[in-house]
Amino acid sequence: VDHSAEAILVADRQGIVQYANPAVERITGHPREAVLGRLAPAFREASSTPYGAPTVWEILASGRSWQGRLAGKRKDGSGYVVASTISPIFEEGALCAYVLVNRDVTHQQQLEAELHHAQKLEAVGTMVSGIAHEINNILTPVMGYADLLVHHLQAGVPPHEYATEVRANVLRARDLIASVLAVSRKQPGEVRPVALGALAGEVLRLIRATLPRNIHIVQRTEDPDLVVLADAGKLQSVLMNLCLNAGHAMPDGGELCLAMRREALAQAPALHPERRAGDYVRITVRDTGVGMDMAMRDRIFEPFFTSRQAGQGTGLGLYLVHGIVQEYGGFIELQSAPDAGTTFEVYLPVAPPGA
Repeated sequence: VDHSAEAILVADRQGIVQYANPAVERITGHPREAVLGRLAPAFREASSTPYGAPTVWEILASGRSWQGRLAGKRKDGSGYVVASTISPIFEEGALCAYVLVNRDVTHQQQLEAELHHAQKLEAVGTMVSGIAHEINNILTPVMGYADLLVHHLQAGVPPHEYATEVRANVLRARDLIASVLAVSRKQPGEVRPVALGALAGEVLRLIRATLPRNIHIVQRTEDPDLVVLADAGKLQSVLMNLCLNAGHAMPDGGELCLAMRREALAQAPALHPERRAGDYVRITVRDTGVGMDMAMRDRIFEPFFTSRQAGQGTGLGLYLVHGIVQEYGGFIELQSAPDAGTTFEVYLPVAPPGA
């Protein structure tokens, strides 16, 4: 028991812990002495049941075991999740104690949440693709009539200007729909070696002309010869979207940093087990803006989700970024907290030698 990887506790009939093995400290970060002589946390957490459902005490009193997942906080403040089993112990037909076995499933819970989120994005993306296709069909006759008006109306008169403006806006809408459909259908575009240093410099030149002067832009590239296989236009869209979002997150000014470096991953990242070990380019876009809470972080890559006011964003930018990065075998990691800025880290496989 002392060498078990699972946390094992023995509690008396009132749920007061009489024994705890060393794994309790490894999983929770709290010393064993901290739980001895106290009500087992599992009883406290598991006692919250839906109205009408039997309580943990009622289940155990009937001679059955209780099973479920419980969340807690380690001593350092980080969270953990355990799969808990509480079993009653009877002696000569009388209940005398409980044995609690807690298996750490924190990593498994994270992977399940990541898988659920990926499935949700895929389902919503399929729906968005269908909607975009229908809108494209609607825009086709609008574009045709706009072309006819531009051709037949006299140039320089207001109706001609109105028709020209309608045509320009329809073209913008069609370009946006084409981007959505390209991501949904995973169309790779023109895949070729792309020098990220030059591409980043070009993007930042455009960004400097767009963002307010009170935003300080910093570029850090450890290796100017970093190359990935992708479509240059799509990668430019990724960098532009991330940088513009960073700028919008700093209405009172701040610092935007775009950094690139080569990074070797010896094993798959915890939240991205499907990614292979190997050499990646890590593109970091960091801002010192308003940051995001957990609810916003969980939805940030969903289509049509935006934190901006109505009319100030489509909510498709980061959805497209996510799709493009996945398309080229990469993944994204996000760190953010309210009033603490936001950091996006995009990982893309390094192009093989001679590509």
